[in-house]
Amino acid sequence: DAYSDCGVPALNPVGALTSNSAQVSWTVPANTQAASYDIYYSTTNTAPTSTTTPNITGITGTSATIGSLSFTTTYYYWVRT
Repeated sequence: DAYSDCGVPALNPVGALTSNSAQVSWTVPANTQAASYDIYYSTTNTAPTSTTTPNITGITGTSATIGSLSFTTTYYYWVRT
C-alpha cells in the first residue's frame, strides 16, 4: 500500500454570517482524497499545533457552519485534512 500526505486546504472567504454563526468553506488540491476534515477556531490568531483538539471533526464535505459564536467577536479558523 502506498500512502501520501493530503494537500493543504485553501480557505475561501467566509460565506453567510448570522449573529451567532459563520459558513466557512475551503478548496483542496485535485489529487487530495481526504476521508474527512477538522476545523479549529479561536478568538486568537495563534495557529493550532498537531496536539490541539479540533472544535469540529469528521466533516466529509468542503464546507461547514461554525455555530455558537459571540456577536461582534473576531474569530480565526483553520482546516486540517
